[in-house]
Amino acid sequence: MKTQALLVAEKSVLPILRQSITGLFKWGIADEAVVAIPSRDMSAFAEFKRSSIQVVAEDEFLEGHSLDSIGGRLGSFRDRSGWYLQQFAKLGFARVANEAHYIIWDADTVALGPIEMVRNGRTQMVIAKEFHKPYFETYERLFLTKPPLRASAISQYMRINTGCAKEMLDKIEQTHGRDWIDAILSVLPLKCSSEFSEYETYANYIHLEHPQEAEFVHRKWFRHGSDILRMDQAPSNEEIEACFKGYACVAFERRMHTGLKLNVIKAFRKLGVSSWESAYF
Repeated sequence: MKTQALLVAEKSVLPILRQSITGLFKWGIADEAVVAIPSRDMSAFAEFKRSSIQVVAEDEFLEGHSLDSIGGRLGSFRDRSGWYLQQFAKLGFARVANEAHYIIWDADTVALGPIEMVRNGRTQMVIAKEFHKPYFETYERLFLTKPPLRASAISQYMRINTGCAKEMLDKIEQTHGRDWIDAILSVLPLKCSSEFSEYETYANYIHLEHPQEAEFVHRKWFRHGSDILRMDQAPSNEEIEACFKGYACVAFERRMHTGLKLNVIKAFRKLGVSSWESAYF
């Protein structure tokens, strides 16, 4: 049985994608990688194709939805359509996956060492102290029940049980009488730019419906890698690992900071502070 990682990507992550995939293979986190991208970007990602890496069009997982159709449902938050689309692709992959489990791995994230995904047969899900209320309210509207978790399960990666994920999507469709992506979009109140999380939705569903499938753990990871190390200079995986020693992984989000916020982020890194304490900069 192979361990497959799904990375949903677009051109802006090209400076970090090679190190991201290298880390997955180097530390034995995955044997294969599936890189899902916009079909228009196929030529830009051609260099990544090899026996252990598939490059596929993300619309294979979106069941007829597109960037434009999703954006048309988001009102004044249309510019967030790509952000929602990549979350839908990660969950929709469950309906085409050929393995019992797969790992969703944020394409801008680099593993810094081995990461234990399973212990005693149970998936290890990382939780943190941050809590974004709209994600949990959306869960309640989708499943008509309160989410059981009171902490965040957003952590840049997650091992997904393919059967459980398909069951979850089926339940959304049965509850709302429409396809699952349309159902999610239909329950968003559109009061803020971020109202759905694939991580929070799946983690809460598993905790409620399949409590023996996973257990929750704390691990340190760093969100603001781009504020510390410049990816346009193409650092090696070894350089990244040395810079962020003590963390499980580091994310290189494209949002950069200046002034006081940048100084605080640098201080967090020196102190070994984890993601949730700097999450909302």
